[in-house]
Amino acid sequence: IGAMSGMPPAMRLEPGQAGYPLSMSLGGKTPVLSTLGNIELLDTPGLGFCGSRKASEKGIAATRDCAEQAVEAGFTVISGNAAGVDLAAHCTALTRGGATILVIPEGIERFSIRRELRPVWDWTRVLVISQFPPRAIWQAYRAMERNDVIIALSRVMLVVEAGETG
Repeated sequence: IGAMSGMPPAMRLEPGQAGYPLSMSLGGKTPVLSTLGNIELLDTPGLGFCGSRKASEKGIAATRDCAEQAVEAGFTVISGNAAGVDLAAHCTALTRGGATILVIPEGIERFSIRRELRPVWDWTRVLVISQFPPRAIWQAYRAMERNDVIIALSRVMLVVEAGETG
C-alpha cells in the first residue's frame, strides 16, 4: 500500500474481531475484510446501490436523487467502484456532505481513487472495503461476489437498470 501515497494504512478485519460488521456474520461465508479509510462508517445505517455501468440519463438522475435523499436521512451510501450507477451514487453522497463506502471487486492494494471522485474525496467520510486477497486482480465473478458485501452492509438495496445477468 506504500505506493498509494496519501492513503491511510490498510486495516484487516477478521470475523469475531471488534469492529467486524455483525451483518457480515449472518449467513454463509464470513470473509476477512481489508479496509482503507474511516472504519467507523461500518456503524452507520447504509443504503446500497447496484446497477448498470452504462445507465441511461434517467437512471443516473434517479441514482443521484436517491443518494441525495439517503444523505439527508443520515444514511451512508454503499456501492461498488464502477462507472455509471456506482460513481453517481458516491459522487452525489460526497458532494452533498455525506459518507460513502466503496466495496471493490479486487484486492485493496489495487485500489485507486477514480478521477471523477478526486475533487470531492474526503478520507473522513469514505471507507474502501475488499473481501479479496490484497493483490487480487479484477475479475468479473468478483464483481458479483462483492455485491454480497454491499447487500450485507445495507439496510436497503437499490438496483438501477441492471440487466438480467447483472
